[in-house]
Amino acid sequence: EALTEIRRILKPTGRLIFIEHGQAEGPRCRKWQERLDRPWGRLAGGCHLNRDPLHLIRAAGFHVVEAERERFRLPFWQLGSHHAGIAIPPTG
Repeated sequence: EALTEIRRILKPTGRLIFIEHGQAEGPRCRKWQERLDRPWGRLAGGCHLNRDPLHLIRAAGFHVVEAERERFRLPFWQLGSHHAGIAIPPTG
């Protein structure tokens, strides 16, 4: 919902520059993210551990033009990966 609103108000030549943690690559860490997601959300104001930010950005209608992914190390392994990049609204 927030990403859709950002796309709506962003100028046609604007860019969404993002950095967000998200779903881990490995199944073991993903399993822990699933287990911890609900309590984490309560502690962190609705934050989710197990979402794929690139998927959410694309689902809101953006084109991801640049993206990097890096795994978190101890002690923050449960955060999975962080994603950073640039997305633009569709043209036309």
